[in-house]
Amino acid sequence: MTPDFYSRRQVLKSFANGFGMLGLAGLFGDTGFAAAAGADSLTNPLALRPPHFTPRAKNVIFLFMSGGPSHVDLFDPKPRLQQENGKPLPFEKPKLERTKTGNLLGSPWTFQKHGESGIEV
Repeated sequence: MTPDFYSRRQVLKSFANGFGMLGLAGLFGDTGFAAAAGADSLTNPLALRPPHFTPRAKNVIFLFMSGGPSHVDLFDPKPRLQQENGKPLPFEKPKLERTKTGNLLGSPWTFQKHGESGIEV
């Protein structure tokens, strides 16, 4: 068999057909081949199950914000980082391909003590 036996177009077409059939099998799993083979929801550990209790939430808002500061940087006061704000890193900067490594950046927020514990938030 030569390397040119299949063209790139033929390979991509066969992969697309294979992935399409996987998706179709997932959609018709309860009524298609799996039902004909006698499979039930107990044999599939990933099958949808009823909840353990009646949910109270009627709606859920899911926020995925890529690229923002981490929760630790937003809600955790770092006094030393505030002192070092704007200064260069105290160690050799990592060499990254397409980005510049800047100076240290302290939190722009001021933290105040709240609650009975007096935790700064």
